[in-house]
Amino acid sequence: MSPHRPARRDLRLVTLLAALLGLLAGGLTERAAAAELTDRVVSVVGDDVVITLSELAVEEALRDMARSPVPPFRDEARDTLTLVEDVRILRALAGDIRIFQPDDRQVSDRMDALREGAGDVGLWRRFLEDSGLTEADVERLVRGWLVAEITVRRNVGLNVLDAHPEPGPAQDAAYGAAYDSWMSERRAQFPVRRVDEQEVR
Repeated sequence: MSPHRPARRDLRLVTLLAALLGLLAGGLTERAAAAELTDRVVSVVGDDVVITLSELAVEEALRDMARSPVPPFRDEARDTLTLVEDVRILRALAGDIRIFQPDDRQVSDRMDALREGAGDVGLWRRFLEDSGLTEADVERLVRGWLVAEITVRRNVGLNVLDAHPEPGPAQDAAYGAAYDSWMSERRAQFPVRRVDEQEVR
Protein backbone atom coordinates (compact mmCIF):
# COMPACT_ATOMS: atom_id res chain seq x y z
CA MET A 1 0.00 0.00 0.00
CA SER A 2 1.27 3.47 -0.86
CA PRO A 3 2.38 5.51 2.19
CA HIS A 4 0.22 8.34 0.89
CA ARG A 5 -2.97 6.28 0.60
CA PRO A 6 -4.28 6.98 4.16
CA ALA A 7 -3.94 10.75 3.69
CA ARG A 8 -5.71 10.62 0.34
CA ARG A 9 -8.45 8.41 1.76
CA ASP A 10 -8.99 10.90 4.62
CA LEU A 11 -9.23 13.76 2.13
CA ARG A 12 -11.75 11.84 0.05
CA LEU A 13 -13.85 11.17 3.13
CA VAL A 14 -13.80 14.87 4.04
CA THR A 15 -14.87 15.75 0.49
CA LEU A 16 -17.70 13.23 0.43
CA LEU A 17 -18.80 14.19 3.96
CA ALA A 18 -19.00 17.85 2.99
CA ALA A 19 -21.08 17.01 -0.08
CA LEU A 20 -23.35 14.71 1.93
CA LEU A 21 -23.88 17.30 4.65
CA GLY A 22 -24.82 19.80 1.97
CA LEU A 23 -27.46 17.46 0.63
CA LEU A 24 -28.87 16.48 4.00
CA ALA A 25 -28.81 19.94 5.62
CA GLY A 26 -32.38 20.76 4.67
CA GLY A 27 -33.82 17.26 4.57
CA LEU A 28 -35.94 16.55 1.48
CA THR A 29 -36.52 20.20 0.74
CA GLU A 30 -36.45 21.81 -2.68
CA ARG A 31 -33.03 23.26 -1.90
CA ALA A 32 -31.60 19.85 -1.03
CA ALA A 33 -33.14 18.34 -4.13
CA ALA A 34 -31.65 21.12 -6.26
CA ALA A 35 -28.23 20.60 -4.65
CA GLU A 36 -28.41 16.90 -5.40
CA LEU A 37 -29.11 17.65 -9.05
CA THR A 38 -26.48 20.36 -9.52
CA ASP A 39 -23.55 19.12 -7.43
CA ARG A 40 -21.11 17.05 -9.41
CA VAL A 41 -17.52 15.92 -9.53
CA VAL A 42 -15.32 18.47 -11.34
CA SER A 43 -11.89 16.92 -10.78
CA VAL A 44 -10.24 13.71 -9.64
CA VAL A 45 -6.69 13.96 -8.29
CA GLY A 46 -4.61 10.81 -8.47
CA ASP A 47 -6.62 7.64 -8.05
CA ASP A 48 -9.40 8.71 -5.75
CA VAL A 49 -9.26 12.29 -4.41
CA VAL A 50 -12.54 13.79 -5.57
CA ILE A 51 -13.32 17.51 -5.82
CA THR A 52 -16.97 18.45 -6.23
CA LEU A 53 -18.58 21.62 -7.54
CA SER A 54 -19.98 22.48 -4.09
CA GLU A 55 -16.60 21.92 -2.47
CA LEU A 56 -14.94 24.17 -5.03
CA ALA A 57 -17.46 26.92 -4.24
CA VAL A 58 -16.71 26.57 -0.52
CA GLU A 59 -12.95 26.70 -1.12
CA GLU A 60 -13.31 29.79 -3.31
CA ALA A 61 -15.41 31.56 -0.68
CA LEU A 62 -12.90 30.70 2.07
CA ARG A 63 -10.02 31.87 -0.10
CA ASP A 64 -11.76 35.24 -0.49
CA MET A 65 -12.40 35.55 3.24
CA ALA A 66 -8.77 35.08 4.30
CA ARG A 67 -5.92 35.43 1.84
CA SER A 68 -2.98 33.06 2.20
CA PRO A 69 0.38 34.58 3.19
CA VAL A 70 2.04 32.39 0.52
CA PRO A 71 2.12 34.38 -2.76
CA PRO A 72 1.02 31.63 -5.21
CA PHE A 73 -1.99 30.79 -3.03
CA ARG A 74 -3.13 34.39 -2.67
CA ASP A 75 -2.62 35.30 -6.34
CA GLU A 76 -6.09 36.25 -7.61
CA ALA A 77 -5.07 35.48 -11.19
CA ARG A 78 -4.63 31.80 -10.33
CA ASP A 79 -7.47 29.41 -11.01
CA THR A 80 -9.04 28.25 -7.75
CA LEU A 81 -9.62 24.70 -8.98
CA THR A 82 -5.94 24.30 -9.88
CA LEU A 83 -4.95 25.57 -6.45
CA VAL A 84 -7.39 23.20 -4.74
CA GLU A 85 -5.92 20.34 -6.76
CA ASP A 86 -2.43 21.43 -5.76
CA VAL A 87 -3.41 21.52 -2.10
CA ARG A 88 -4.79 17.98 -2.33
CA ILE A 89 -1.55 16.80 -3.96
CA LEU A 90 0.66 18.49 -1.37
CA ARG A 91 -1.49 17.20 1.48
CA ALA A 92 -1.13 13.65 0.17
CA LEU A 93 2.64 14.02 -0.27
CA ALA A 94 3.09 15.51 3.19
CA GLY A 95 1.15 12.67 4.80
CA ASP A 96 1.68 12.77 8.54
CA ILE A 97 5.26 14.06 8.43
CA ARG A 98 5.47 16.24 11.49
CA ILE A 99 7.45 19.16 10.04
CA PHE A 100 4.66 19.83 7.55
CA GLN A 101 1.82 19.80 10.11
CA PRO A 102 0.40 23.09 11.43
CA ASP A 103 0.03 23.57 15.15
CA ASP A 104 -3.26 24.40 16.81
CA ARG A 105 -2.37 28.10 17.02
CA GLN A 106 -1.91 28.35 13.26
CA VAL A 107 -5.27 26.68 12.67
CA SER A 108 -6.95 28.91 15.25
CA ASP A 109 -5.44 32.06 13.72
CA ARG A 110 -6.66 31.15 10.23
CA MET A 111 -10.12 30.30 11.54
CA ASP A 112 -10.23 33.70 13.27
CA ALA A 113 -9.20 35.36 9.99
CA LEU A 114 -12.00 33.53 8.17
CA ARG A 115 -14.61 34.59 10.70
CA GLU A 116 -13.42 38.18 10.45
CA GLY A 117 -13.35 37.99 6.65
CA ALA A 118 -16.95 36.79 6.62
CA GLY A 119 -18.01 40.15 8.04
CA ASP A 120 -19.63 39.25 11.34
CA VAL A 121 -20.72 36.25 13.39
CA GLY A 122 -24.14 36.12 11.76
CA LEU A 123 -22.71 36.06 8.22
CA TRP A 124 -20.20 33.39 9.22
CA ARG A 125 -22.95 31.20 10.65
CA ARG A 126 -25.05 31.78 7.54
CA PHE A 127 -22.12 30.73 5.36
CA LEU A 128 -21.71 27.50 7.36
CA GLU A 129 -25.43 26.80 7.21
CA ASP A 130 -25.70 27.46 3.47
CA SER A 131 -22.63 25.32 2.81
CA GLY A 132 -23.87 22.47 4.99
CA LEU A 133 -20.64 22.60 7.00
CA THR A 134 -19.63 22.73 10.64
CA GLU A 135 -16.64 24.60 12.01
CA ALA A 136 -14.91 21.23 12.37
CA ASP A 137 -15.37 20.65 8.62
CA VAL A 138 -13.83 24.04 7.86
CA GLU A 139 -10.95 23.35 10.25
CA ARG A 140 -10.12 20.20 8.29
CA LEU A 141 -10.02 22.21 5.06
CA VAL A 142 -7.89 24.87 6.78
CA ARG A 143 -5.43 22.23 7.98
CA GLY A 144 -5.08 21.00 4.42
CA TRP A 145 -4.26 24.49 3.17
CA LEU A 146 -1.81 25.07 6.01
CA VAL A 147 -0.02 21.79 5.28
CA ALA A 148 0.32 22.90 1.66
CA GLU A 149 1.56 26.35 2.69
CA ILE A 150 4.16 24.93 5.07
CA THR A 151 5.33 22.46 2.41
CA VAL A 152 5.70 25.21 -0.20
CA ARG A 153 7.46 27.55 2.21
CA ARG A 154 10.03 24.89 3.11
CA ASN A 155 10.64 23.71 -0.45
CA VAL A 156 10.23 26.92 -2.43
CA GLY A 157 9.95 29.95 -0.20
CA LEU A 158 13.31 29.80 1.55
CA ASN A 159 15.26 30.05 -1.72
CA VAL A 160 12.99 32.77 -3.10
CA LEU A 161 13.23 34.89 0.03
CA ASP A 162 17.02 34.60 -0.03
CA ALA A 163 17.10 35.98 -3.57
CA HIS A 164 14.26 38.50 -3.08
CA PRO A 165 14.16 39.51 0.60
CA GLU A 166 11.98 42.58 0.09
CA PRO A 167 8.21 41.98 -0.09
CA GLY A 168 6.60 43.25 -3.26
CA PRO A 169 5.76 42.40 -6.88
CA ALA A 170 9.27 41.12 -7.69
CA GLN A 171 9.21 38.71 -4.77
CA ASP A 172 5.69 37.54 -5.62
CA ALA A 173 6.59 36.98 -9.28
CA ALA A 174 9.73 35.02 -8.36
CA TYR A 175 7.76 32.98 -5.82
CA GLY A 176 5.09 32.17 -8.39
CA ALA A 177 7.60 31.11 -11.04
CA ALA A 178 9.54 28.95 -8.59
CA TYR A 179 6.32 27.41 -7.32
CA ASP A 180 5.12 26.49 -10.81
CA SER A 181 8.47 24.90 -11.67
CA TRP A 182 8.59 22.92 -8.42
CA MET A 183 4.92 22.00 -8.48
CA SER A 184 5.04 20.60 -12.02
CA GLU A 185 7.01 17.61 -10.73
CA ARG A 186 4.55 17.06 -7.88
CA ARG A 187 1.60 17.20 -10.28
CA ALA A 188 3.23 14.51 -12.42
CA GLN A 189 3.01 12.15 -9.44
CA PHE A 190 -0.73 12.70 -9.10
CA PRO A 191 -2.36 12.98 -12.52
CA VAL A 192 -5.44 15.19 -12.51
CA ARG A 193 -8.54 14.41 -14.53
CA ARG A 194 -10.96 17.28 -15.04
CA VAL A 195 -14.51 15.99 -15.39
CA ASP A 196 -16.46 17.74 -18.12
CA GLU A 197 -20.13 18.36 -17.37
CA GLN A 198 -21.15 16.29 -20.39
CA GLU A 199 -19.13 13.36 -19.07
CA VAL A 200 -21.47 12.85 -16.11
CA ARG A 201 -24.74 13.07 -18.01
